Amino acid sequence: MKEQQNCGSTPKKPLLSIIVPVYNTEQYLHQCLDSIINSTLINIEIICVNDASTDNSLEILQKYAQNDTRVKVINLKTNKRQGGARNEGIKAAEADWIAFVDSDDFVSTSMFQKLYQKSIETCADIVFCDNYLYYNENDIKVNHAISEEVLSMPKKQRDKILLLNAFSIWAAIYKKNLFIDNKLYFPEHLLYEDNALTYVIHLLAKKISKVNEALYYYRCSNSSATRSFNNYNLFDRLTTSDILKHNIERLGFYETYKEEIDFVYTKLYYINTLYACLTRFSPLPYDKIKTLKRNFYNTLPCFRGNKYWHSISKKRRCLIWIAEHNVNLASFILKIRIKTTAIIK
Repeated sequence: MKEQQNCGSTPKKPLLSIIVPVYNTEQYLHQCLDSIINSTLINIEIICVNDASTDNSLEILQKYAQNDTRVKVINLKTNKRQGGARNEGIKAAEADWIAFVDSDDFVSTSMFQKLYQKSIETCADIVFCDNYLYYNENDIKVNHAISEEVLSMPKKQRDKILLLNAFSIWAAIYKKNLFIDNKLYFPEHLLYEDNALTYVIHLLAKKISKVNEALYYYRCSNSSATRSFNNYNLFDRLTTSDILKHNIERLGFYETYKEEIDFVYTKLYYINTLYACLTRFSPLPYDKIKTLKRNFYNTLPCFRGNKYWHSISKKRRCLIWIAEHNVNLASFILKIRIKTTAIIK
């Protein structure tokens, strides 16, 4: 696919709006924006949403906007977190297709052309690709998303597998009307915002296609808030899990995929949060753990009867049981296991 358009201007409606939420990422921002600006898909708009950064991110964005008319800067005066910044980008997007790139990540220059071309060839609503887990230049691992074979299955069968093996919100392009027509926006002022939408968007898509190549670089070495210690924003994941469940019920998917959705909710709301409590806090947040268990059991008291429950390893199921009866012992076992694994590696 070739385009006959000057890189510095977009005289016609862009084919793709790429939304980049930015908050204090001056260290990585040049690499991120350079990778997008040099995209082989030229007719794009790059919507950079500065989420009230306190470093030099805004100045960097403004310089890029001066040099390339495809770059548009939205400057938020108050911090809305990544979800709120993405929402502003969705509202401002002119193209029929949108994509999300985190400002500490970067992409292959051919990524968006390959994904957009695939959308034309297959009449898809979503097109995604594999990604790289980028630790540093000498430590890059390929992360394979769901296979093309799954995407060719009947929709109901496909959706059940996607619910259990969702691909990330980034490393993909989406028809914008999936969000607009279904009144889907990211939660604002919260972490773990992806949890609230990713699964729903997959269910809404009639056709999903894949470019079977790693084209997105997800940076794993930064100090992300979702990987930090003693950070009580961890419990935002409870709210975003509830929003996910509400959206799925609102859009009429719950009864069709009840077993899968309940299992996803169990992992997002309960298991992953419980594990994080046991490994990322010192001292342990006893009151939070007690409330977590009580609220979850009120919502899904029979979760161990879910047909997917035994897909969780026996070791992990045992540790969950121990945590429910003796939090200190579970934390001790888990931390010893983590240390032993680190020594072996």
